[in-house]
Amino acid sequence: MCLWKKLENRWVKNLPEAKTVYVKIEPLYEGTSLRPESFYITSSTDGETLSEHTFKNAPRGK
Repeated sequence: MCLWKKLENRWVKNLPEAKTVYVKIEPLYEGTSLRPESFYITSSTDGETLSEHTFKNAPRGK
């Protein structure tokens, strides 16, 4: 299972129904490249941070 799917499953598993999940995905660039090197992802609900992850911009996030 890819890392993105694992993260999505974690959000679903850890949240009770009727809550809103806020997800922020920030692309991270190296030098002047137009292609993100990686992505920094934070998620929260009700003002509480659920998770913070950095994924490389490569197959399966590796």
